[in-house]
Order: sequence, then C-alpha cells, then structure tokens
Amino acid sequence: MAGLLSAATFWELQISYWPDAVVGGVNGFVPPNEGKADHSAFEFYFQHPPTREDFLQVCRQLPWCSVWDQTLLPIVNNNDWPMMDMTRKASSVELKNADGILVGTLRVTKQVAYENQNGMANYISSSELDRALKGMKGNDVIKAREVLRDKNNYILEQSQKLGPANFPENRLRIMQAVLHYAGLRKSKPRPLLK
Repeated sequence: MAGLLSAATFWELQISYWPDAVVGGVNGFVPPNEGKADHSAFEFYFQHPPTREDFLQVCRQLPWCSVWDQTLLPIVNNNDWPMMDMTRKASSVELKNADGILVGTLRVTKQVAYENQNGMANYISSSELDRALKGMKGNDVIKAREVLRDKNNYILEQSQKLGPANFPENRLRIMQAVLHYAGLRKSKPRPLLK
C-alpha cells in the first residue's frame, strides 16, 4: 500500500578521538580495552549534510562539548572536512594533530529512517486465515492453506487496490473467492467493499 511508510533522510556525523593513545606514543587507533586509549566515538545527527560550521555550532550549544575547546576543535579546524552531497552515501577524513600524528577520524554518513504513517499494514493474520477456513474439515483445510499460501501475493495486491478502509473484511472476502475458484468452497464469494 502506497503511503504506509515514509522515508526520512538524515546525516550522521561520527567523530572518533583518541588523544590518550597519542600521549602514550601510539600512532593511530588502539582498541579501548588495550592500554590507555580512552577511545570514544561521538555521534551527531543532522537533517542536511553537515558543514564544519554546523558541527562547531552544535559544539557551542552542548555543555559537555566544552572540554573539546582546547583539544579536539582546533584539530577539526586544521584538517579537511568530509564533504557530502546528495550523490554520496558517506565521506570520512583522518584527523591529525599539529605534528601530523593521527588522533582521530571524522565520518559523515547518509542514513534513511522509515516510519509508519497513519494506516494499517497489509498482511493476513492467523485469525483472518481461521475465518476463511471456517467450516472446512480434514484434507480440505490442508489444501486450502496451501492455496492461500500460494496466492498470498495476489490476495494482498487485490486488497491493497481497494485501500485500507476495509482491509480485514476485503482480505477475508478475497480469500473466500480464491478458495471458491479453487473448488474448495461451495458458497459463492461475496462482493468486495469499496
């Protein structure tokens, strides 16, 4: 059904910074559990590809980022910025200190989040299946289940065309019609609701 899910694009900025590893004489990343790396990755989310100024503005507004004023932010200012546009999914740069030693990374990634809109998901529930098979016995139930499983996409497509207003009732009527035309149900199918 069109319109049940909407996609929202956002950009994740992830910054990794390991100054204690550099102080310890290690060039580059040291896993957090090995030695005194003090490695943490911080994530920030934006509704557009973030610029350096966007990141600095966020850092000025968040009190816990003030510890970076003399450490990380000058390094970010002295290195390239990962450039993003609508055609790229990700971009990253290495952060090097004034001595040219790698002290972190900065990565921007385009993400998509899906969210439900007002509406119902189009699927066949077990209670609907039980209602469609009501009155059937023995091997007919087994055959009917196989027919409905094989025609699942057809049933969902037909109910989708009619819209969400009467999903459960129309799915039931479509299942009954499928079983009727497969020779497993004697009663004539009822008309679909609009």
